[in-house]
Amino acid sequence: MSTRFTNRGMPMADSQSLQLALISSRVGEKLIVFTANQLIYRGFEGVTPSSLSFLSYLDCDTDNHASELARKLNVSRQMVAKTVKELCQWGYLEQLDSGGVRKKIRFTSKGEDLMSAARDVLLALDEKLEHTLGDNLLQTVNPMLTNINNALETMTSTGDIV
Repeated sequence: MSTRFTNRGMPMADSQSLQLALISSRVGEKLIVFTANQLIYRGFEGVTPSSLSFLSYLDCDTDNHASELARKLNVSRQMVAKTVKELCQWGYLEQLDSGGVRKKIRFTSKGEDLMSAARDVLLALDEKLEHTLGDNLLQTVNPMLTNINNALETMTSTGDIV
């Protein structure tokens, strides 16, 4: 979304929130693409930015269920089922029958290795960014973004409008 004037000369407000949304979205996308590429380089097959993003929503030490993931990701259960099936075929996830309609979704040991390697990639990236941009930049920016996120969640949940 542009902050420039329209073709008809109508001025548009220059919003810091808009700039934050655009930049943070691009940074998030670049982090996921970078991590996925590094994992592929390390020999993990079938890793895509979208699959890595999906996996980041799973809890490693608990059972996950498609309906809960669909709510977290704001996608259909069918989309979750399709993604889980693909990740099971690559050996990163497994589905366990829990005796009811809902199947448990868990990481396999290969999936845990993948997520551990992803954390290693991101830690190395932390160090490189700190060397390039300054030692405390990430420690300063992350709490600020968390505060912004929490404020937006509060406004959204209370129906606070401008």
